Amino acid sequence: MRVLALVSFGALVAAGLAARLSIPAASPPVAPIDSSLQAVACPSPGQCISVGFTGSKYTVLVPLAALLEDGAWTVRPRQPPSQRGDMFPSAVACRSRTSCIAAGVREVPAPYFGAPSAGDRPFIQTWDGKTWREHPGVVPPGTADAELRGIACASSTCMAVGEYAKRLHEDRALAESWDGSSWKLHLPPTIVSRGEAAESVLSDVACVSPTSCIAVGQFRLELIGGLLPVVGPLIERWDGRAWHAERSANPGSDDAELYGVSCHSPERCVAVGSRLLRSRTFGTLAEAWDGTAWHVLETPDPPRSTNARLLDVTCPRSDRCIAVGSSTSSGGRQPLIEAWDGRRWRVEPIAVPASFSSSTLDSIDCAAPASCHAVGTYQERAPILHSFSAELIDGDWMVRPIRGT
Repeated sequence: MRVLALVSFGALVAAGLAARLSIPAASPPVAPIDSSLQAVACPSPGQCISVGFTGSKYTVLVPLAALLEDGAWTVRPRQPPSQRGDMFPSAVACRSRTSCIAAGVREVPAPYFGAPSAGDRPFIQTWDGKTWREHPGVVPPGTADAELRGIACASSTCMAVGEYAKRLHEDRALAESWDGSSWKLHLPPTIVSRGEAAESVLSDVACVSPTSCIAVGQFRLELIGGLLPVVGPLIERWDGRAWHAERSANPGSDDAELYGVSCHSPERCVAVGSRLLRSRTFGTLAEAWDGTAWHVLETPDPPRSTNARLLDVTCPRSDRCIAVGSSTSSGGRQPLIEAWDGRRWRVEPIAVPASFSSSTLDSIDCAAPASCHAVGTYQERAPILHSFSAELIDGDWMVRPIRGT
């Protein structure tokens, strides 16, 4: 009996060992990656498309897109990892749910392993409701770096804007149009201030027709050997044939930039950005076009904010605009929403989850005055980016993370 017991016990031990050996080894934990939805377009109430980027196993950034339908966000299948270098869109415009175009930047692969980057070029994709297709943009001859930051469509024409450079520290405004089959360059004139050629960048564009667009950004002029740079708002108007620089309203700052613009009609446009205040902190900036000239609009900043800026704006009516961005205080960076009723701006209340340690809203679009959606990025006590949305419901802003990003 004792011998049998020993044999039985040994068999059990062997069986248990075999069972343990047959269990697949646990996969190593997957390192978290950054994901960020940076732009949104809403062609109809309750329907939006958002674009941005996510990381990959090759440690490069690849395009990311999400679709809002029936009250829920669905992250589209991620583009296969690429070894070609970073590529992602940062702007999107839609004529309908099945007709969108996204613009951004892609890194040109180095000619050989260990060589420095060969520079950046415009990244453009079109969406037909099922598939994203990449299209080559155009750049001036001799371009070393180029990227697109904003895009807008009117009728069958789209206009994209950004910057390019032929040499280091020589940024120039870039603009090109899409007719449905090819891209064509339309370079804005070089900005000259105080007898010096200024660097210039276009950050956003709004079009009410193929022959009426407004693009905004900033110019930079180095003075006294580069010790005293002056940064000012840049506004360009497209008339269907050429770009013409317009006189921005003077915000009374040596550092003022415009990041977003929206036009309800050729006579009604609003641009937003930031400016350096006398306190040497940054505050929000807004300018409005009344059909004759640009005027500074007084914008409030959150109490005790040390850095507030508006990154995007949408105007669903001539007397209603909503702008989004962020403000920073001792409590960290928080999303900022401001609304304009045709007379004054006011800060709109928005509450984010307590787990958000840092967050900002980057883009907004309204398919109708009461149907507005914004997207942004947040962190949760770790330097990993995730995306969230803010939706206007019955006059209140509802925040929710976008799962899968």
